[in-house]
Amino acid sequence: MSAIERVACAWLPDWPIVADGSNPDGARATAVVGGGKIVACSAAARALGVRRGMRLRQATGRAPGLELSERDVEGEIRCFEPVLQHLEQHIAPVGR
Repeated sequence: MSAIERVACAWLPDWPIVADGSNPDGARATAVVGGGKIVACSAAARALGVRRGMRLRQATGRAPGLELSERDVEGEIRCFEPVLQHLEQHIAPVGR
């Protein structure tokens, strides 16, 4: 008899905004930029037509007051560590 392997997947497209921490409720139009494109944006920015993958010039054209920050991948990882620890304690070991 073979062991059953369980796999879970979570897609958190706004994680760079959450990890940035400067707009916790998403009320302001903010976006995280990486490589000249929008990596993530707040709900307020999406309401103005800003989308992930959009070029910076197009995004700021749709939302002139858009607050921008550079992506910090290491910060996103550090911020996600407590989430992984919680999952490991309550669900299953996490393969890294």
